[in-house]
Amino acid sequence: MPNTPFVKEAQEYVRRRGISLEDLGSDYFRPMIQRAKERIREAIKYGIVRTVLEDPDVEIISYPIAILILSQIGDPFLSARYAVAEAKRVNSLLREEEDSVLLYITQHTFQWKVFKVSTKVMGRTYAFAIYFRDYLRGVPRGEIAWKLINRPLIDGYVLLQKYELARLIEEALRKRIESLCSERPSSEMRLPTALEKAIEEVIELYRPYRERIGSLSELRAGGSISREAFPPCIKALLDDLERGKNLPHMARFTLATFLLNIGMSIDEVLDLFRRTPDFNESKARYQIEHVAGLRGSKIKYLPPSCSTLKTFGLCTSPDEFCSRVRHPLAYYAKKMRRGRK
Repeated sequence: MPNTPFVKEAQEYVRRRGISLEDLGSDYFRPMIQRAKERIREAIKYGIVRTVLEDPDVEIISYPIAILILSQIGDPFLSARYAVAEAKRVNSLLREEEDSVLLYITQHTFQWKVFKVSTKVMGRTYAFAIYFRDYLRGVPRGEIAWKLINRPLIDGYVLLQKYELARLIEEALRKRIESLCSERPSSEMRLPTALEKAIEEVIELYRPYRERIGSLSELRAGGSISREAFPPCIKALLDDLERGKNLPHMARFTLATFLLNIGMSIDEVLDLFRRTPDFNESKARYQIEHVAGLRGSKIKYLPPSCSTLKTFGLCTSPDEFCSRVRHPLAYYAKKMRRGRK
């Protein structure tokens, strides 16, 4: 339970303790507040939260305290990064756990209809079956391998391997944490001094990172790029970045290749992706340089066509101009030519 403080039993344990805001000001809760700050710091710095099992009480209670701190700060980027970091930690743990642990968590914490199987389909052996409606609630968005049409389905149940069920739990937990962090606290809430100090320390810790994110309204490349000429699909992806959403792989590939092909530099594209909750600079730079043709095959990639974007669910809110083109770059080129007339 200490390594999974999000489960129903951990929540009930904290509830039974009857901890009040005033209690958090006592010396007893100092280690819990300190660990809550560490959880957030690890999310900011490393993109994943460590598992610490030295004191079960500290690990369990620090989790809701961290969420309380983030809800008080109210920064969507920080909340999203923390949610991803906690969820990634849980994914790595669950891959090593007994199947019964995953089964228990899905059934009791998320109330999913999941049961054990041992079914072979097309040479692959599946260990779990999940009701398709529950599958759709947890499935990662925009990844074609997770589309229901590409999954083995028997009597309304989707077959999964262990690592796939762990990934669904990760995604469901990420959404849950992000939702909890976004809940606005009451203006009448009186925080103890120790908690106010912790909030100030987290803000200062996060400030340099937040300043590097900047605002997408500042999107420029030598004044030659017009965001107004972007196709709706690209605008939607930028809007998702602005809100701190975790973009799926194809969405990131589409955005990076589009921006590189209209003249943005690698560093400018890299700075945009700092907004992703799981941002890792060295990994992101390598991937951007790869699609820019500076690594690997040395081929500069083009963004996917409109038909491919539709397949991945990334063609959003098409306008009347979209019917005249088959590629995002063609849309941009036509809009830019029209703007010069």
